[in-house]
Amino acid sequence: MLVPAPRPYYSPCAKVSYPCRTPMTTSKPYKISWFSQSNSHLKSVIAALSLGVSLLLFIWSLMNYQPAHNLYGPRAIYSLVLLSIILALLGRFLLLHSLKLEAAETQVLPPAHRPREAWKPLFLFDITAPVYLAAAVLIGVPAAVLTALITQVFLQAYTFLRDYVGWKEASYRLTATAVVVFLSGTLFKLIAGSVHDSISSNPSLYHFAESREFLGSILAAAVMLCLFGVSSFPLVADAYSSNFRSAWIEYLHSPVLRFQILVLSVGPLLPVVDIFDDAAAELAWIFFLVPLFAIYYLALVSTRLSIRTGELQRTLEDLRSARQRQDELRDYASLITRVQEEERRRLARELHDDTAQALIALSLGLNGLERAIG
Repeated sequence: MLVPAPRPYYSPCAKVSYPCRTPMTTSKPYKISWFSQSNSHLKSVIAALSLGVSLLLFIWSLMNYQPAHNLYGPRAIYSLVLLSIILALLGRFLLLHSLKLEAAETQVLPPAHRPREAWKPLFLFDITAPVYLAAAVLIGVPAAVLTALITQVFLQAYTFLRDYVGWKEASYRLTATAVVVFLSGTLFKLIAGSVHDSISSNPSLYHFAESREFLGSILAAAVMLCLFGVSSFPLVADAYSSNFRSAWIEYLHSPVLRFQILVLSVGPLLPVVDIFDDAAAELAWIFFLVPLFAIYYLALVSTRLSIRTGELQRTLEDLRSARQRQDELRDYASLITRVQEEERRRLARELHDDTAQALIALSLGLNGLERAIG
């Protein structure tokens, strides 16, 4: 006796719709970001290492800090730290205020920690970078590291309290800024430090020392710019692309880097400030920081304009698509009308031919009937 083989069982949805039988797993592109939703263990390790490095740099800067050798040297570190904190917090407040205005204009209230992609690079735009470089040039590398660490602690804490950044990303940003300042300041001291210390003992080396300081400040600003770009790239790579090369190209062409170059372009002017040795010269820092804040405001305005431009382009594309669709519908309607007219003429022609044939046949039949009767 033959037993029929059992039929394969499919769920009810398999008989109705074929897509129900597709596999549940899908391939997703790899995201180049240390702080994406995945790799939580790696983020924790990076955050812990960042905090450890920050603590080591803080201890090193405290142990090696020495005041500048001028009249306002002992209080120069306090002035620079205070100005740096004020400038950083004002810039961040202006950025968050711009985000709030944008949310009010678009009548959309997204979560606070998820700003639009175009605004993300501005969170990494360091407006206080020239202040760090000034501390390295005028006082020393430990003073620059102290200024960077204290400023970033206040800045990242304020951003964290406003729910725009997580503590892991804030820890990474704190350490990255301190390391960048340490490397840039060390480069300046390697180029200009030894000659700068011997100016008072040998006045003939004055012009040579000034040239070394000028070259050192330029190279330090260039290195700081490159290191800021490298350290900030993993944080914003998700905002551009999942491909490493295209993400890097997009990041290099972003307007944030151009504004960072404008901010760091004041680096060659920093050695000139060293000629002022009176307390009144500290007021010059206020006028020195005004252009930096203006550049940051220009970056905010440029970002907002780029967002508006993108929205207008998308609106124009939608209008172009709607107009193209309207033209297609108009052509389709005219085609239907033409087909209807042709069909009407064909029916009329067929009706005329059939009627004529019927009348002829009827006429012939009547003639034949008449002859038969007559």
